[in-house]
Amino acid sequence: KHRNTHISWLGPKGPMRRGAAGTASAARLHEGKAAKSKPAASSKELGPAAEQAAGLDGQAPLPEQLPTNEIKALATLRKFMGKRGVVDKKDGIRGLIASMKKDADSLEALVKRALHSLGADETPETIGPMVDQLQELYIRTPAQLEKSFKCEDTIDDLRHLFRGRLMPAMKHELKLYHAKVALQRAATSMAAPVETPRPITRRLKLVRCELSQLSHIDQLSQTFRVRVSVSFCIEGGALDEDLSKQFDGFPVDEDGRPTYRPSAVWYLSQLDFPNGHDLHVLESKVAVVGNDLHLIQRVEGEFFERFELHAFPFDAQDLTVTMCFNCAKNGPVPVELSCPPSAVLGIDVTTFAFSDVWDLNPTLSHELTTVGACKTAQFPAMNIRACACRRANFVLVNVAVPMGFISLMPATIFVVSVEETAEMLNIAVTVMLTAVAFKFVIAAYLPQISYMTLIDKYIQFCNGITYLSALLVAIVGGLQNWVCAPASPPSFCVRADGTDFARGLGLILHQIFFAIVVASWLLLHAWFIYRARKAQGQETEKGIGRVETSPKARRRRRRMAKDGSAKRDALVPNFSYRNLLSITSSPRISPRWSPASTPGTSTPPTTRFRPARDAAQTPNVSQQRQRSRQASRELPLSRVRHPSPFES
Repeated sequence: KHRNTHISWLGPKGPMRRGAAGTASAARLHEGKAAKSKPAASSKELGPAAEQAAGLDGQAPLPEQLPTNEIKALATLRKFMGKRGVVDKKDGIRGLIASMKKDADSLEALVKRALHSLGADETPETIGPMVDQLQELYIRTPAQLEKSFKCEDTIDDLRHLFRGRLMPAMKHELKLYHAKVALQRAATSMAAPVETPRPITRRLKLVRCELSQLSHIDQLSQTFRVRVSVSFCIEGGALDEDLSKQFDGFPVDEDGRPTYRPSAVWYLSQLDFPNGHDLHVLESKVAVVGNDLHLIQRVEGEFFERFELHAFPFDAQDLTVTMCFNCAKNGPVPVELSCPPSAVLGIDVTTFAFSDVWDLNPTLSHELTTVGACKTAQFPAMNIRACACRRANFVLVNVAVPMGFISLMPATIFVVSVEETAEMLNIAVTVMLTAVAFKFVIAAYLPQISYMTLIDKYIQFCNGITYLSALLVAIVGGLQNWVCAPASPPSFCVRADGTDFARGLGLILHQIFFAIVVASWLLLHAWFIYRARKAQGQETEKGIGRVETSPKARRRRRRMAKDGSAKRDALVPNFSYRNLLSITSSPRISPRWSPASTPGTSTPPTTRFRPARDAAQTPNVSQQRQRSRQASRELPLSRVRHPSPFES
C-alpha cells in the first residue's frame, strides 16, 4: 500500500531491510521466482484466485488499485508467519491483524513467542519472573525493550536475563513485531473511512423530584444531608429500539466502532450529583410507562452548600441539590434537560429532624444551568433548591438579651458620687471583664467564620458602650484630680460666693455622660431591631422567598401537619376537601343546604364553600364579610401553598 514505508521483512536467510518496491523482490526470493514485477492491477482483474492466495476470500475486498506484487507480498508474509506459529494458515490477513491487536503491545507475548521458537518452557512460572525483572529496569513495552538493546547501560542486565540463544530469539521477535505493526498500519489505511453517526439529542423531562429526611445542616462544614428521589422521562423512548436495550455499557458495532446510540440504562448511569459527597444509591431503574421511559433514581448523602451567614441569627439558607448528566452538550451523545410546569417538586416537612431550629419552606424551586471547568466541555445540569430559615429564639435569649443588659450596666457608674472616682473606675473595669468573659462563653453558639455576622456586630457595639463608659469616667476623674484639686484650686475653680465649682462641673458631666450612654444603648438596639426585621423580609441569595416565622403561622403549619390536611383551603376556615364530594355545580350554594334544614327560607344561604349551619347559627352577611376579610389578612393569596400529589 505505502511505497515509501520501509518494513523489516523476514526471508529464509534472515531479515532484509527493503522498501515497498523491494517487497515484491523479497516475496519472489522467498518463493524462488525471478519474474519481473507486473504493473498495477485491480483485485477484480486478478479474480478470486488472487484473493484466495492472499487469504482474503470471503472477506472485505481490498482497494481497487492495489498492485499485484503487494498482494503476493502480503500472501507470502501470511504463509511465513503461519509457519512461525504466529497465526493459523487458514486465517487471512484480517485474522493476522486481529491477532496483532491482542498482543502487539504485550511484553509477555513477546517473551512467550521467543521461548516457543526455542522449544523452551513457556509456562507463566517461567515468563512471570522475566517480565518482573524487565519492569524493575523500567521496561514495559517492546519499544522500550528495543531501545534498551541499543543502550550500553542496560545491555549487560539484558544479557544476564536473556542468556544463551534467548538473546537472538528476542531480537528476532522484536523485528517480527515491527513487521506486524507496519502491516497493521497498512491494513488500517486500506480500510474505507467510517462515517461518524449523526448525534441525536436526547431530551429528558423532569417528572418528579422529592427531598426527604433532611438532616445534619452543619454551618461549620457547609454541608447538609438529604435523600433525593428524582424521575426523568424520555417521551416515546419505549418505541426506540436503541433506548429500550437493557445494556448499561457504551454500544459498539461488529468491528468495535462506537455507534453512539446508548440505551436509557446507560443514560441513567451518567446521572451525577456534582455537589454531593459520600452518596449511596438506594434505587436505580428504568420503568416503561406507556410509550415513555422513566429514569428513576434515589440517592442519599451529604451535599455541599455555601451558607450566607451575614444576617445570623436571622438568616435563611438555600439548600441546593445539583443534578448533572455526564453527556457534553457538544459531544456525540448530547442531552437536553427541561422542567415543565407539570413537574412535581416537593419536600417532606414531616420527616425534617431540625424543625425546632429551622423553619423549612415546603416548596422547591429549579434552575437549568451547565457545569464544567472548560468552555468546550459543558454538561447539562439542574439545580433543585429548598429554603430553610433559622429560628433565632435560642440565640436571642442566650446571647443578645444577656449582652444587652451587660452593656446597660455602665450607665449605673454615673449614679455614684462625683468624688468617688476610684469606685466608678472599679465598676467600669468589672463590667468590661464581665463582657469579655461572657464573649468566651457564647463563642460556641456563634459561627466560626472570617466575616462578621449581625450578632457579632451587635456584641462589638455593646462592648464599645462599655469601653466608652470607662473612658468617660476617666475624663471626669481627670478633671477632679488635675484641674480642680482641693489642695491648690485655681481661681476659676472657686466661685465668688466660695462654693466648689469642681463639684458642680462634675455633676453636669455626670448627667451628660449618662445621657450619652443611655442614648447609645437605645440607638444600638433600635438599629439591631431594624436590621433583624429587614433580614427577615428579604429573599435568599438565590431569590427564594422565606417561610412565615410568626408564632401564628407556625401553629397553623403544625395543625395542618398534625391533621394531615395539606389540601386544606387556608383562605376559608372550617373547610375540608371532604365537602367537595357534595358540592353542587353552583359555587355559592352550600353543599348541605336544604329547604327543610332552614325553615322560612326559600333561597340557599350564600357562603364561601362553608358547611351549612342551623338557622340559629347562620351568621348575617356583615359577619361573613368580616370573617372573610380577617382570613384574607391572616394568609394572603401569594402565600397559599398548593400541596403536591404525593403529600397525601
